[in-house]
Amino acid sequence: MFHVVTVEAFYTFKKFSIDPRYGLLVPKDNVATIEMSACVIEGVSRSRNALIDGKTHGYDWDSGYTCHQLGSGAIVVQLAQPYVISTMRLLLWDCDDRRYSYYVEVSTNQRNWEMVANKCQDP
Repeated sequence: MFHVVTVEAFYTFKKFSIDPRYGLLVPKDNVATIEMSACVIEGVSRSRNALIDGKTHGYDWDSGYTCHQLGSGAIVVQLAQPYVISTMRLLLWDCDDRRYSYYVEVSTNQRNWEMVANKCQDP
């Protein structure tokens, strides 16, 4: 059984670029936001969409962050559509003196993943 609840399609007069190598949209603004229809599909947060709500101040132990259990799971943000991304910025928890190691993988289909950043060995 396959059920569809709604379908939306839009047209825009905004200018945008397509990367000819991949045929994907090249965004000019942050596309990892609620307003751009991104969603957090894996990760734990006390407040829904804390990772993509655009707030970079005022977080504490009780709210404003997304995490996962070390050794299992991940934090996964799904964008509204595949994009060609040249820059990603992460704001890591800085309310204590912990250190991080992490890697970033990207996918256009959630099956085939490519590592684009590996900070697992950085001191």
